[in-house]
Amino acid sequence: MNFIFLFTCSPILIPVLLYNSLFIWFKVSRNLKHNRKNSSVKIIFTKNKIFKVLRIKESPFYLFLLSMLSGFLFWLGWPDKPLSFFLFLAFVPLLMVESALSERAIRRKGRKFLLYTYIALLTWNVLTTYWVYNATPAGGIFAMTVNALLMCIPLQLFYFTKRYTNNFIGYSSFIVYYLAFEYWHLNWELSWPWLTLGNGFASLPILVQWYEYTGVLGGSLWVLLVNVLLFLTLRFYLLTEKKEFKKYLSVSLALLLVPSLFSVIRYKTYVAKGKEVDVVVVQPDIDPYNEKFPGNPKFIPYEQQFQRLISLSEQKLDSATDYLVWPETALPVDVYEPEIYENNMVSNLSSFVKKYPGLSIVTGLDSYTIYDNEEEATPTARFSERLGYYDVFNSAMQVNNTGKIVLYHKSKLVPGVEQLPYPNVFGVLTKNLGGIVGTLGRQEERTVFFNEKNIGIAPVICYESIFGEFVGEYVKNGAELIFIITNDGWWGNTQGHKQHLQYASLRAIEARKSIARSANTGISGFIDQKGEILVKNKYWEQDVLKAKLRANDVKTFYTRHGDYIGRWSLYITIVLVVYAIVKRFKYRKTTSAF
Repeated sequence: MNFIFLFTCSPILIPVLLYNSLFIWFKVSRNLKHNRKNSSVKIIFTKNKIFKVLRIKESPFYLFLLSMLSGFLFWLGWPDKPLSFFLFLAFVPLLMVESALSERAIRRKGRKFLLYTYIALLTWNVLTTYWVYNATPAGGIFAMTVNALLMCIPLQLFYFTKRYTNNFIGYSSFIVYYLAFEYWHLNWELSWPWLTLGNGFASLPILVQWYEYTGVLGGSLWVLLVNVLLFLTLRFYLLTEKKEFKKYLSVSLALLLVPSLFSVIRYKTYVAKGKEVDVVVVQPDIDPYNEKFPGNPKFIPYEQQFQRLISLSEQKLDSATDYLVWPETALPVDVYEPEIYENNMVSNLSSFVKKYPGLSIVTGLDSYTIYDNEEEATPTARFSERLGYYDVFNSAMQVNNTGKIVLYHKSKLVPGVEQLPYPNVFGVLTKNLGGIVGTLGRQEERTVFFNEKNIGIAPVICYESIFGEFVGEYVKNGAELIFIITNDGWWGNTQGHKQHLQYASLRAIEARKSIARSANTGISGFIDQKGEILVKNKYWEQDVLKAKLRANDVKTFYTRHGDYIGRWSLYITIVLVVYAIVKRFKYRKTTSAF
C-alpha cells in the first residue's frame, strides 16, 4: 500500500474540502433564511424545548464531503503537528451528517450513518497510523480498517439513542458512549488506543497540565464537549436564533479558554519536585530489519552489537552517574532466566558496571523460561519437542553492584505482533503449532527497579507507554522516575516514532514524573515533569545523551484514581443503552397499535 499519494494531494484536497463545505453551509444558511420568511421550514421542539431541529434534504455527495472533511480535521489536529485545535471541530461534520439523515424520510438511515462514519474514521486512521504497514503489511491493513470499524460503535449507539429519546439525551449519550469506548479500547486484549482523543494534545503539553487530575480521557471529554457545543452553535446560527446562538457560542468559548488558561498558569508556576538523578541514555542505531538478527542481510554479530553499546555508554559515564539506560531488546541474545547469572553477555554487563560505583544499568532483552510439564505451563506457553512447554518474554533487566539482577516482563503487548487475544481461550493454538506463533508471556504486577540509593524507576517497555493508568501502577508501587525503553525502527522514518515520543509527555504530566527514553533507532531523550522534552536526538543515528532528572514520590490524583472518567462513562453507558432499548420498545408498541 502506497500512502505517498495521500500526502502529496493533501495540500490540494484539504482546501477543496474546506471550500466546498463552507460553500454548502452558506447555501444552506441562505435557504434557511428564505424558508423562514415563507414559513415553509418545519421546526421540531424537543421535550425540554431547548433544541430545535431543521428538516433539510441533503445530497449523498454533501454527506460524503462532510465525512471526508471530518477525517481530514482529525488528521490535521493530530501529533506530530501542533494543530490540536482542529480536534475541536472534527466531529462537527459528522454530527451534521447525523442531523441531516435523521430528519429525512428514507430507509436504512442507520446503515447510511454507519457508512459515512466509517469513511471519516477510516480516513483518520489511514492518515495518522499508515506507518503500521511498514512493520506488518497485513497487520497494518487489519489495524486501520478494523479499528475504524470499532470506532463506529459509539457513534452507532448515539444514533440509536437519539432516535428513540430526545436531542438532549442523544447528544449527551454521544459524549458518554465515546468515552466508554475509549476506556474499553484501553483495556481489552486487542487494545489499540493510539487514537484516543486525549492523545491529540501530546504536541502541546502546555494546554493539558490538568491531566494530572484526569488523564488523557479528560482531554477526550474536553474535545467531545466542545464539538457538541460548536455543532449546536452552528445549528442555532443557521436557524437565525440569535439568543441561543450567542449563549452556546459563549459557553463553547468558555469551555475552550478556561481549561487552557488554567493549564498555562499551572505550567508557568509548576516547580519540579524531587532529588537530582544523573541519567545516561544510549541509542545504538541498529537496523531491526537488516542488522539486528541472524539471517538479516547485514547482520552485526552479537558481540559487536554489545560492544557498540559499551563504547557509546563510556562516552558519557562518570563516577556521578546513577543510571545507564539501553533500549528494548538491547541484549541481542535469548537469556534463559533460571541461568541468567551464568549467561555470558549478562556476566560481561555485571563486570562492566563494577567500574562505576553507584551505577545501575537498565536494559531490554529477550528472555525465556521452561516449565516441567503442561500443568505448570501458563496459558501463553508454547510447546516444542526440544524444549517442551516454555514462555518467551520481552523483558527489562536491572544490573548493579548489589549483585542482584531484577527482571520485568512486558505486559501490555502489541496485538497480533506480540500476542493472540485471550490466551486462556486460544492458548491451545500456541501449544499445537510448534511454538511458531503465539503470545509472549507477561506478568500481573508492575515491577519497580530500586537502586542502591533506594530510588525506584518504572521500566516501561515500548507500547506500554501509551497507557496512562497502566504506567500509574508503577508509581503506586514506588516508582519515582519513568524509563521508557523502545525500538521504533520497525516503522521507518514516519510520524509513528514522533507520536510515540510525544505521547510520553502525557505520562510525565499524569504522574508528574521525569522520563528518560532510550530508543534503538530514535528518538531518545529526556522529558521533565511538565511534559516538556528537555533534549532529544535525531532519528536513525548513533548517539548518547546525559541529563539530570528529578525523582519524586508524588502520587497525583490521576495516579491514585486512574481512568475514573472512563469507568463512570461505562456505567452510565449501560444505563443509557437500557433506557434507549425500553424507549424503542415503547415506540414500536405505540406505532404498531396504529
